[in-house]
Amino acid sequence: MAVETITLGTLSQQVLYVLVNDTSTTADTTLTNQVRWALHCALRDYVSITEHQSFRTDATFATSNGVAEYALADDFMVLLDPGPSFAATDFRTLQYLTEQDFRTFELAKSQATGDPTHYMVRNRSSSTGAAQIKLWPTPTSARTINYHYLAIPAKLYDGSDATVVDKRLPSNQHHILVWGAVSYMPRFLNSNGDLTFYIQKWNEALSVGRSKSPQVVGQVYQKLPYGSGNPFRGSIPTITQGSQ
Repeated sequence: MAVETITLGTLSQQVLYVLVNDTSTTADTTLTNQVRWALHCALRDYVSITEHQSFRTDATFATSNGVAEYALADDFMVLLDPGPSFAATDFRTLQYLTEQDFRTFELAKSQATGDPTHYMVRNRSSSTGAAQIKLWPTPTSARTINYHYLAIPAKLYDGSDATVVDKRLPSNQHHILVWGAVSYMPRFLNSNGDLTFYIQKWNEALSVGRSKSPQVVGQVYQKLPYGSGNPFRGSIPTITQGSQ
């Protein structure tokens, strides 16, 4: 059986029905474009805030002699625990450092080279937009490194009615995007009661989604958001009791 999908046009119609029903206006092109943008924002906020399991992705990059910085995946949002690790030999996990600690560490041992032991995730490249990871010591050989990250959903704002919403979002959660999109368009709702309803449903969905996010067993470092805007990741160690 094929995975159930939904199009941007179908979701837009559901949002427009709510807006037209409440405001008695026609869905002109401007309003349709605003709905698509609201659905785009709702999808990305939903995945970011809940750290949605379906968007947790594995990837690799290969080190090169004398190169310390590497680009991460184009759809990289935030790195997830347990962090980058070697794909072969000792399968060792690299140790995370904040940028401030990395700079201090790097200055103290600036000439070191060899298999990396530490890393930090840098700001995105101004030329390519890709997130960058920096390793220490500077690698001296080709090694494959695995990493686990939360992916940014495919964009919706410039799609057509036939555009299929990111298939990684389970079909039983498609309706949540309608709640989010309507919540992001309050000026089109005449009734405060209706607006309160959709905001409540949207916030409940975010809360439930966050609570169902798989936990890591043991002591882990919840890393900083690397500029992603995710408010739920700090830089202090924490003990969790959940199971993956």
